[in-house]
Amino acid sequence: MTESIPTARLSREICDYLRYDSMPLAIYRELVAHLRQVDSVQTGLMPAESLAFDYQASQIGGLWLRYDDSVTQNDRDRVRAILDYYTQRFGSWSAYAPSPVAIAVIEPA
Repeated sequence: MTESIPTARLSREICDYLRYDSMPLAIYRELVAHLRQVDSVQTGLMPAESLAFDYQASQIGGLWLRYDDSVTQNDRDRVRAILDYYTQRFGSWSAYAPSPVAIAVIEPA
């Protein structure tokens, strides 16, 4: 996979925001569980930004990945392998910039 992940610096941490447009909620939860097995990685789900319910759309806005500057290359490779596994099953992910409201959900004041 040749896509690059844009990152936002938060103090000493790096945060990535990713989305799979057609991935169901249960699979997003499974992906987060797999990513949490990687040391030095924190992850969670972003809320959907649309208020309209649509059975054809994902009920999740995306996921966030956070790791600090001391993350090892081995951990980055494991994250990439996990993302590649899901890419093979659900299509390409896309990087995105969530709305400030969505960020407030994961970054409480």
